Amino acid sequence: MAVVPWEFDLSEQNAIEVKLDYSGYISPAKAKIIALEKMFKVATISAEFDDEIIVYDPMFLCSKSNGVSIEFVGLYHTGFELDAESLPDICIRRSSWETSFGSLPEVCKKLSCQTSFICSKDDLEIETIMSMFQDVSVEKITTLSRVSRGEGNTIDTFEFSFSSELLTLNTSYFYDSCSNVFVESAYQKLIDYWNIAKINSSFVPDNGLFKISYN
Repeated sequence: MAVVPWEFDLSEQNAIEVKLDYSGYISPAKAKIIALEKMFKVATISAEFDDEIIVYDPMFLCSKSNGVSIEFVGLYHTGFELDAESLPDICIRRSSWETSFGSLPEVCKKLSCQTSFICSKDDLEIETIMSMFQDVSVEKITTLSRVSRGEGNTIDTFEFSFSSELLTLNTSYFYDSCSNVFVESAYQKLIDYWNIAKINSSFVPDNGLFKISYN
């Protein structure tokens, strides 16, 4: 068993890492948590293009969930300009999940994730989306206004995280009674763009392979 060097008790004894065991029964509530973890807990995405390995870090991740499904979109970027302007410097990851529980295979069977690799150079639409995240303030991304949408009998929840050199935050709110214009606009713009990019603008990694590391 591995020691966790940054976790210790008052006697300075380190904690031992315990791998989560999903071999038993998985309740509907736990199944939703697992699905969200698979969506949000990606630390890096990497792929090789023209013999160059490119690593993408999470920038903006957002999901909308209700009692029966989850829709997710994530924007990942390199954080710096690539030497070759024709290589993809961002990727968009689109995920969905329908309620399924009982065992881990049953939970994952209803999970679908697909990543599109994109070059933002000379693409006005994605440049416009990326500009939304420049100089984002805490107030802009966390301020909620009260609304009463009353769209159905289920309670929709928005969960999102944002990471930059100056700011990192994670939060959530109830979609039926609250609103954040910035978050909801970014979420919808990324989904709309992904639907176009996967057909017209997406790059395919060398050998068709890419890697994902989880937190």
